[in-house]
Amino acid sequence: MMRERLDEYLDGGLDSAARREVEALVASDPAASGMLARMKAQRALRGAAWASYLPTAAESKALAERVLAEAYDAPAGHIGYWVRRGAAVAAAALIVVGTFAAGRMSVTPQIVKQVETQTVYQVAYTEMGEPQVREFATMQERDNFVQDLEQRGGTEIAYLTPPGQL
Repeated sequence: MMRERLDEYLDGGLDSAARREVEALVASDPAASGMLARMKAQRALRGAAWASYLPTAAESKALAERVLAEAYDAPAGHIGYWVRRGAAVAAAALIVVGTFAAGRMSVTPQIVKQVETQTVYQVAYTEMGEPQVREFATMQERDNFVQDLEQRGGTEIAYLTPPGQL
């Protein structure tokens, strides 16, 4: 029950009275304070991991330019100039939005082939308070690394879903 309440608190979904109640609980209970700190760290790690999948501005711009160039060069028959232009802009906008929603889709075919044939295991963790993401070729390497982190202690760890298995 406490975890759900802290989630609502972090999401900003509590009214002022409930928020004050949670803040009083966190101030008086070390377990609740520790759980809140871990939840904040985990959210930061997940944010850093997801941000790594977003395309850069240059990738998005290159994709939009490629789509527009292909749309202008395609035979249009009796379709007017403004209809072609509008369709090209709409197609480019859909592709850019789709790229942001699905992650990096503007990679070269060679990289896509590598990702399809090789699973990459990722671990997100904190090191000296900074979120880090590390990739491993095998699950065994990942588990050994996590075991070392756990032995050191004081590190938040999150396993990430391998690409293609969302």
